[in-house]
Amino acid sequence: MRKTVLMICLFFICCFGIANASLPNEGNYFFDEPEGIGCDSEGNIYVHGKLEDRYYGTLLRFSNNGEYIGSIAARLFDMHQRGRGTYDGSAAVADWNAYIIQNDNKKVRFKDKEIAREVLKYLDIKPDVDKFLNKVIKPYPSLTYNSRGQLCVFGTRLTWSKIIKKYNWGVSTSEVRDYAVGILDQKDGHPIKVFGEFGAQEGQLGALKDIAVDAQDNIYVADGGRGTVLKFDRDGNFIAEWGKWGRKEGEFFGLKYLAVDKKNNLVYTGEDRFIMGDWDAGMHRVQKFTTDGKFIAAWGEPKPDFLLPWQQWEEKFYSVEGLDVDVDGNVFVLSSDPVACAVRKYNPEGEEIARFGEGILRRNISGLVIDPFGNIWVCDTYNNRVVKFSKKGEMLLEIKSKK
Repeated sequence: MRKTVLMICLFFICCFGIANASLPNEGNYFFDEPEGIGCDSEGNIYVHGKLEDRYYGTLLRFSNNGEYIGSIAARLFDMHQRGRGTYDGSAAVADWNAYIIQNDNKKVRFKDKEIAREVLKYLDIKPDVDKFLNKVIKPYPSLTYNSRGQLCVFGTRLTWSKIIKKYNWGVSTSEVRDYAVGILDQKDGHPIKVFGEFGAQEGQLGALKDIAVDAQDNIYVADGGRGTVLKFDRDGNFIAEWGKWGRKEGEFFGLKYLAVDKKNNLVYTGEDRFIMGDWDAGMHRVQKFTTDGKFIAAWGEPKPDFLLPWQQWEEKFYSVEGLDVDVDGNVFVLSSDPVACAVRKYNPEGEEIARFGEGILRRNISGLVIDPFGNIWVCDTYNNRVVKFSKKGEMLLEIKSKK
């Protein structure tokens, strides 16, 4: 009997040991001036941070009560830091010490073959370049979720695209970040689908800044590089885009934030500062659109001269640092100005109806999200913490580094 019980215990120990062998020993987490924040359908909060000294840029996950409950895809981040994969279209020998090889003269190179094998096992794919490129993404923290409870993210692939330009004097090769959109499993961050193609043409992705989802699970991304908003269906098929670089209504100059009013089918965008030399050319405004891109309204204005008396800043916001919409259609704008940092609440017509966070938040804040319960979460970047406010603007808790 004892022998039977012992064997059963050993069986479970071995199973769980094997199952957890690929998971990181996370240890203490810590923030390094966190920027960007997101939440999932259960109200868990995601913030950029680090795990000890090994996992950089990891998405740290916290419960709605501020308890740390794990990280998302830490191994993938670790691979990106310690053995960054690089993509190359030229021919190479099949050497596991350096490459994952596919035919047709394509290769993905790694500095560490063990990391490469571990990632392939995690993704459940064979050494196939196309499958690898189409399934891996390094998500940014401004994530959201769809009706299926899956995480919708934007980020960069763990590879780099090589752009080759021909000039009269020869050939120049440069590497650029390959932006993409991804749908991840909410439980462990496992990539379900990754889509999007880098480029400057319609439907292609430049430098992505934010992501949002509507009631039909259509996905919207703010492309600050091209100055456009792109719309995809729930399966990643391109539907439409609108906007261009400019300062007129319906155009974008410093596009950085995006939010969707799921109840009323409205899209809001936020334009942040845009530094050109010593001059801030950003529009510092919120624009309101239908879900097919028709312009409705805007509020805010370009940064005025710094000699403007400070008391006149009360009716303005300088630098849109976060944007979200609650279930009642109210728009929350995180603003940083010479007077104070604050969360400003507007009704759908753009009238300010409340303000909070002054005296709590410090300058250089970046990122705001409203959880499914209506609480407002803010990245208090220079204070190196995350702050939770109630619907009424009362500070409920803060999350600080463990180290």
